[in-house]
Amino acid sequence: MFHVIVEGLKFNLRQRKWVIFNALFPIFLMVLLGVMLSDTNSINSENEVINICYYNESGKDEIINEIKDNVFNYDDFSIKEVSSVEEGKAKVENEREIFLLIKEESIETYYSEKRVSEGATVLSYLKSFSDTYASINELYMVDVDKAAEIISSEEFLNDNIDVKFIKEKDAPNSYQYYGIVELTMMMLYVTLFPIGLLGLEKSSGIKDRIILTGLSDFKYFVGRIISSLILSIIIITPGFLFSLFKLKSNWGDNPFITFMYVLAAALMMVTLGTFVGYAVKQRDRASLFIQGLIIPVFSFLGGSYISLPLEMDGILNLVTNISPLRWLNKGIFKAAYEGSYYCLNVSLVISITVTIILFCCLYICIRREKREV
Repeated sequence: MFHVIVEGLKFNLRQRKWVIFNALFPIFLMVLLGVMLSDTNSINSENEVINICYYNESGKDEIINEIKDNVFNYDDFSIKEVSSVEEGKAKVENEREIFLLIKEESIETYYSEKRVSEGATVLSYLKSFSDTYASINELYMVDVDKAAEIISSEEFLNDNIDVKFIKEKDAPNSYQYYGIVELTMMMLYVTLFPIGLLGLEKSSGIKDRIILTGLSDFKYFVGRIISSLILSIIIITPGFLFSLFKLKSNWGDNPFITFMYVLAAALMMVTLGTFVGYAVKQRDRASLFIQGLIIPVFSFLGGSYISLPLEMDGILNLVTNISPLRWLNKGIFKAAYEGSYYCLNVSLVISITVTIILFCCLYICIRREKREV
């Protein structure tokens, strides 16, 4: 089987132009989309609606009901509850929302320096509310550098507000965002590698000659999975290094561990490609279908073309979660900016589970085909 792996790898690497193109393709997209969308925030797009989240620590429902019904009861505001203070702060840092921590006798307001105008608007509404219900005695700003300037503005603050600070983790710019999502998008394209190789070996008779050496069909296909995975690593590594060192994309505290999650997704996709290459006789049509429909749809749902909020509600959340890229991309950003590895671990479980299922299906199909022969 080692011979099969080496020969399959050599065959692909001989196509130097093809290898170089696939290695440079994600880098080209990183730079192109980074330039085109340089004025937008990658994860947190600007909205006309001011997004507010809150956590009611006071236990008094009448406070939040009063705020919803009589303070932010306009179409310009969207207000929703979060499950913890930490989640609310994370939304300030990473999604630029306004966070209200409702206490017994005060309302703490958190907002980012990138949402100064929105924060000022919310604060002005709360000031009018505080005159009739409770005083707002603490304002938490997220950015230290801008704090002094904002504090000195009497338009935003008054004397009875005590200001404290929380250091912000900067959200990625467009280059850093697409430096990640375009690389992970290549995980979908590696599906095509084994399909093309298997089709070529079948038509040229190479596969039959390999099988005549005494190698089982299953070991042959496993060899092709391994060679395609090694090829995938060779192709995507330059993009990863470019993203990490040139674009300064945030891959978390240990970028190379995060990269292992990406490779787990690559293993899943090359296994899928191998299974399709075995099960589908018209491989060219299968490749066109995957490349023309499956990859664009999954890429869009995963946030490879346009930035998607990390948190989405309702049907949009269900639809985007269909794409394995959504779990991978969301997991990388949440691990890097929130320290949460839940989505990344879900992505890993999906990759391993699907890979095992595909291996089992491939083995069963080969055994069944042998019995029929």
